[in-house]
Amino acid sequence: ATVVIGYRGLKSTDGHLEAMYREHYVASVGIAKIGSEINAGRTMLVTMMAETDRAGMDKQHQSLQAVTKEINEDLEGLLKNKDMPQDMIDDLKGINDLWITFRDTRDNELVPLILSGNLEKARELGLGIQAERYKKIRELSDKLVEKEEGEGADEIKRADAEIATTTALFIGIGIIVSVISVILSIFLTRVIATPLAELSSAAEQIAKGDLTIERDLGRMDEIGQLSGSFTSMVRNLRGMMKNLKPPPVFPCPCRLYGSV
Repeated sequence: ATVVIGYRGLKSTDGHLEAMYREHYVASVGIAKIGSEINAGRTMLVTMMAETDRAGMDKQHQSLQAVTKEINEDLEGLLKNKDMPQDMIDDLKGINDLWITFRDTRDNELVPLILSGNLEKARELGLGIQAERYKKIRELSDKLVEKEEGEGADEIKRADAEIATTTALFIGIGIIVSVISVILSIFLTRVIATPLAELSSAAEQIAKGDLTIERDLGRMDEIGQLSGSFTSMVRNLRGMMKNLKPPPVFPCPCRLYGSV
């Protein structure tokens, strides 16, 4: 029973920790990474607008495309994670839909304006609808991360509660086992050790010549049989001592010689 209780406690704790990792930790880290990548892409876009030559713009554009690819792959990976609950998937879909709109507008409208040198129009678009979309993405991402961190903390609390419960059960079982051990020890001492000690003491007295000792414990178990055999032995010894005849007494040889 102790092993079963311990196994169940550990299994439950492991389940909470596994859920915390698969559902909450992975999501929090993934979303935080995506947010960081979107920030990096926005920085590249601003740097691209500040470049004065086409080579610098093209370099930032390539970096922006590489980051965009990473964001797409990270979002796709999170959406395909079967360990995540449906409410989390729904939140991620909302972020993904907004990201697609933000990305397509940037790549199809904002970047061409920058490359063509129409910076005024590019700033208007970047600081207008694109800024609102970016802000919304950040708000949704931060909210989701906060939510997952909170649920992860709840999983840790549940795991701690399971550990505390299992520990309390082990302590309780240990106390019960200790009490039972003490009771058994006292019982065995009274039932076996004490009677054997009495028989041993009686045997020592008999060895010293005291045949008046009897130790019939009046029990029906093996100890009782042993004490009965012991008493019968003592009685037989007493009977043998009573039946012993005194040695014959012969007259002193000197008296015989003196009478001759």
